[in-house]
Amino acid sequence: MQTFKFNRKIAVYAAMAMMVMCTGIVFGFALWQSADVAEYAEYLPHTEYAGYTEEAPSGPEKYVLKVEDEIVGALHSREEIYDVLVTILEEYSTETTEYIWFVPDISVVRQVVDEDIVKDTEALLEILAPSNEESGLAVESVETEVVEKEEIPYETEYVEDDTLTEGETMLISEGQSGLLQLTETVVRLNGVEQSRDISRFAQPPVAERIAIGTMPRGRQYIWPADGPITSGFGPRVIAVGSRNHRGLDIGGRLGDPIFAADYGEVIFSGWNGGFGNAITIRHDNGDETLYAHLNEIFVSVGDWVYQGQIIGAMGTTGTSTGVHLHFEIIIDGVQVDPILYLP
Repeated sequence: MQTFKFNRKIAVYAAMAMMVMCTGIVFGFALWQSADVAEYAEYLPHTEYAGYTEEAPSGPEKYVLKVEDEIVGALHSREEIYDVLVTILEEYSTETTEYIWFVPDISVVRQVVDEDIVKDTEALLEILAPSNEESGLAVESVETEVVEKEEIPYETEYVEDDTLTEGETMLISEGQSGLLQLTETVVRLNGVEQSRDISRFAQPPVAERIAIGTMPRGRQYIWPADGPITSGFGPRVIAVGSRNHRGLDIGGRLGDPIFAADYGEVIFSGWNGGFGNAITIRHDNGDETLYAHLNEIFVSVGDWVYQGQIIGAMGTTGTSTGVHLHFEIIIDGVQVDPILYLP
């Protein structure tokens, strides 16, 4: 017995499986366990029982194949008939075959027949072959193939939200790409094209929606370091450094973390003369904050940092009398007293 494998879907009209050629009991496919053809059982005609026992037929009782109401031939087993039918279907199947069926309807009946009706599989295959003009059996098939497929990118919509502060964003809904697809459908009879059609399927894209904050941020700075104030803003008496102090000095230990006072973009990161290792951040309200005398720098120009992010480590680089952070708030290009804007 030959083994046939399909890598595509085969659908057979229900009429092929349900055609009743003589009264009796229909055997369920669960009674037949052939590993070779069981895979295709649902696509082949049910076997009708003409009043004999459910045991395998013996003597003149055979499995008869009928095309409409005409006996075409008989074989000793149902499996042999199914092998013949699957062989024919396979001949007219391609990689793009979506549906395939026999025309007209066929049925398999278990009954007593004359011995001259009994054929071997090769003889029955030759009689049934659609290429045989006297066969009376044809195979109709439908082939489908996607001939063009294009992804349509989605757009992004921005929605103002006064519950979010300026510079904040929140994803409302994700976007989904659309699809434009052209599918070609070909109907064939015994492999000969009968019709050809192109169908168009379009699925529009779904825009991504993002909320952007419109509530003014104001100035909501946090302390950039934990430690005591060692030198305030304004005039001071000091041997080393500026006598008009334009920032706030916060004491601490070497390596203590330095925090970004607010969300913003790093516009300077590196050595800055008397400030030693320094960082400058521009915030979305236009203010700038400066962090100087750092032992280490953890951010680079172009980085966006969030409020409270560790951006460096306290040190004593540049012109410095000891470990501390020099911190400035600059509004419209002018240094202001940080104490006025810190909690």
